[in-house]
Amino acid sequence: TPRTDYEAFRARARLVLSRPFALGPVRLSAFAGTDQALYSYADSDAAFAERSLPVQDSFVRGAAVYGGTASVRIFGNLRAGEAPLRHVIEMRAEYLGVSNPAHDPAEILGFDSADDLIESSRERLRLDQRLQTKIALPDGSRLSRDIAGLLLETEYITDDEERTNLNSGDPWTPLRAAAFVRASGAMSFYAAAEVGLSGDGLATSEAGLDFGSDLALMDDPARTYWRASISHVW
Repeated sequence: TPRTDYEAFRARARLVLSRPFALGPVRLSAFAGTDQALYSYADSDAAFAERSLPVQDSFVRGAAVYGGTASVRIFGNLRAGEAPLRHVIEMRAEYLGVSNPAHDPAEILGFDSADDLIESSRERLRLDQRLQTKIALPDGSRLSRDIAGLLLETEYITDDEERTNLNSGDPWTPLRAAAFVRASGAMSFYAAAEVGLSGDGLATSEAGLDFGSDLALMDDPARTYWRASISHVW
């Protein structure tokens, strides 16, 4: 059944202040801010009614956002033949929080996923490993470039309502594993998978080729960066 047409306007601003600092080898950062959106509708009474929503001409949807991160990087030097390699390991823990928004997203005639802001409280754990090598730039300097990597990450949902509504009551989101290997300066093979931590097994998987210009090999660093991917998801 066709939906009734309506006119809508949204102005959105997200302001976040952060304060990074170091405590020995641990890098810390705390942040706090706000996400505000102004909505205005015209000729929308019928559109609200057919969705069984209260009619609203205009309103402001706002929420506080806050959190912090802690990370540690470990470096190791390797050698493959004559090529020196660097192994970089980054361990990161994050807390991400959103206060209860002034309007329920279900009552908004929305534009995109930014309208779906909900009260949230999550802890994210992330382990990122990369192999790097040095490449020569046209000016004779050298720059580190990733040639392979493996990322593992998951989230723990601390808010009971969010856990029930979005993850079937399970506090742990699926473990995401993503890996890539650079085959040349412009092409990489990549694969990713999500595995349930509560015995659910493989949730999703993806593999493909990634093509992109390499800024480090360009004579003019200001040239446009481009990227394209071919992937298969199952």
